[in-house]
Amino acid sequence: MSHIIQIGLFGYGVVGQGVYNILQKELSNRVKIQKIVVKDLTKDRGEASPLISFAKEDILDNPEIDLVIEVISDAEEAFSLVAEALQKGKKVITANKKMLADHLQELLHTVENSQGTLLYEASTCGSIPVIQTIDKHFAYQPITSIRGILNGSSNYILSKLNQGGISYAQALAEAQQLGFAEADPKLDVGGYDSLNKLVILNYHAFGAIGKSEEILHFGIQHISEQDIAWAKNLGYKIKLIAQSSLQPNGELISWVLPSLVHSESELYTIENEYNAVQIEGLYTDSQLLKGKGAGSLPTAASIVADVLAVLRQEPYINSAYSGKPKTQADASLAVYVREESPSSPLILKDERFIDKRSRIGRIQIKEVLRRKEELAEQGLFIAQIPEALLASQAVHKEDCYQLV
Repeated sequence: MSHIIQIGLFGYGVVGQGVYNILQKELSNRVKIQKIVVKDLTKDRGEASPLISFAKEDILDNPEIDLVIEVISDAEEAFSLVAEALQKGKKVITANKKMLADHLQELLHTVENSQGTLLYEASTCGSIPVIQTIDKHFAYQPITSIRGILNGSSNYILSKLNQGGISYAQALAEAQQLGFAEADPKLDVGGYDSLNKLVILNYHAFGAIGKSEEILHFGIQHISEQDIAWAKNLGYKIKLIAQSSLQPNGELISWVLPSLVHSESELYTIENEYNAVQIEGLYTDSQLLKGKGAGSLPTAASIVADVLAVLRQEPYINSAYSGKPKTQADASLAVYVREESPSSPLILKDERFIDKRSRIGRIQIKEVLRRKEELAEQGLFIAQIPEALLASQAVHKEDCYQLV
């Protein structure tokens, strides 16, 4: 009989329960969950109750446990658990994108200096196997850009707004009711979740280990029906897009912004809680990966896929990793801006006004990054637009700003 992998599971929320159920149903002949560590011992854990503990040592100090799965919400606590497990030479699977974005370089260093293994497919796009695809399919092909919808909660809200007849507050409440958005939705609608995922993808696609604060990002929390109508009348939908492009000099340009997406784009039809990643390869042109990016079972399924990778002894390849972070290049972006106040401190180049509070023009990424905190207090909505719109006569108010 082959060796049964012993698993220790940190966390038993909706994702943890999904992992437990899938493993019991699909891999019970190859793996065994030996211990589940939680914080609240008063909850009824059903058939998993005999496995429940509140002591992390029951997993970390147990030499019989080969594999640790971490699915808790606290990023710093998750880092402590993952780092200790790796130091002890255990194989670790995590879905905590904020923890990875904040501590990726430290964790990779720990892996290099221990017998540990780190896998985290579920951290980026829910059910989409984007990390494995990048590491294997693009192992010997340079990636020139990644562009995608990386947050299912925001995409669900924007889908409802683009359909019309519903307010932002109503769409957010609906997303929360369905379990796509948290009670505190800031990480999703503020663009932070997409930002953390882009940091992770930048490592695999470009070998860049950067910090989230080095990447320009704005969310959708200040979007209005006016913004939706303006884009719609020009033939666009507004989507929250994360994008990184590698420049010929090796520098990387990255941002996370609401963006005008044309009907000819493959991302135009990505709706509700679905995610999608568009990968541009030097030899294969554009490829699109699509799947559910929110929900307990899609995330759990990606974690179980990593369990299979452990069973097959297939760690990540990370062929793009150079050992040194690439420099974040400066660049200008064409944007649409709507302010609560007509006296916004944001200066645009090649500026054209749509009305007293709405305009288009160009921003410098590093300049906006430098003033990010100041601008965040202004309650402005900012969206990337195609360069062609800056010169188009169609953006005049009388032609396209017809509110519905």
